[in-house]
This record gives sequence, C-alpha cells and structure tokens, in this order.
Amino acid sequence: MGSQNNFEIIKAATLQNSKLLNIDKEYGSIEIGKKADLLITPRDPTIDLKNLSKIVSVFKHGQPVAQYKYKKYKNLDTLLDI
Repeated sequence: MGSQNNFEIIKAATLQNSKLLNIDKEYGSIEIGKKADLLITPRDPTIDLKNLSKIVSVFKHGQPVAQYKYKKYKNLDTLLDI
C-alpha cells in the first residue's frame, strides 16, 4: 500500500469503505449513535497489522458475540504481510 502507515490502512478498511458503501452514518468509526461492530485485540494493530490476527473479542451492535483466548488466523498473517 505504498507509504500509508498502519493507521491509514485501518482507516481505509473501515471508514473509507463505509463511505464508499454509503453506510458511514451507521458504520466505519467509533462514535455515539453508530453501530458498534468491533474486534478487540490484545495489542495495538496500528503498531503492527499482524496484531489483527489475534482477536480477543468480537462485538456486533455493541453486544459481545464471541470471546477468544487469542484466536490466531493463519491466512490473515499472510494477507497482512505488506
């Protein structure tokens, strides 16, 4: 992705995509009134995108739907190698 930093990459995958799909009033960023669909990771993905492969919790519309003790997705590691 060229010179983009990790924060810009995550923003492009979330907020920018929600704008393209015209759903940014409900999704794409963490704000009051928006639907809270979140992945919780034990480490900061803006430091290393591979941290997105270690998911601790998943929230859909603000409600927890899954809890993990470090679920690792092998394919995600490969996809995130930039």
